[in-house]
Amino acid sequence: MTGLLERDGAVLLVASRYPNHTEPLWNLPGGRQRDGELFDAALRREFLEETSLTIEIGPMCYVAESYDRNTHFFVCCFSVFARGDAVLPAGDAHAVALTWVPRAEIATYVTVPVVRDPLLAHLGASITATEEAPFLDFTRAADYASYEAGLSAKGRKNRRRHMRRLAERG
Repeated sequence: MTGLLERDGAVLLVASRYPNHTEPLWNLPGGRQRDGELFDAALRREFLEETSLTIEIGPMCYVAESYDRNTHFFVCCFSVFARGDAVLPAGDAHAVALTWVPRAEIATYVTVPVVRDPLLAHLGASITATEEAPFLDFTRAADYASYEAGLSAKGRKNRRRHMRRLAERG
């Protein structure tokens, strides 16, 4: 779950530490759902934890997906609205910095394609979904059939393999 908060042509980004990266990675504020937590509750909690902001959630912007080893991830990005100043909470080991980034500079901060490309496409860049960074942008009227048709054979094979593993665990 991530939230897209814009003010005066700039987007709020958070830098977070991950065990498999030496440097923090920039992303939209957000994170994973907890067991039993609904989308809106997860996004409100994550935004508050990372930015100290209480948000109102608007429409969904896009859905992106990726695999990290054998785990299939979906990221749902929503427009969010908030008043006040974003402040990094003290003592957070995960979120380590906040900044407002002009739209034109987002690609210099957000460097991971599966995170960067859907965001830039949503903001108006001429970017299409790829195997490395598949996404559906709901504001550009993308539909699942055209997305599926655009996946490579490797992408379809990875999805089938993952679905088989889930069924076997069932």
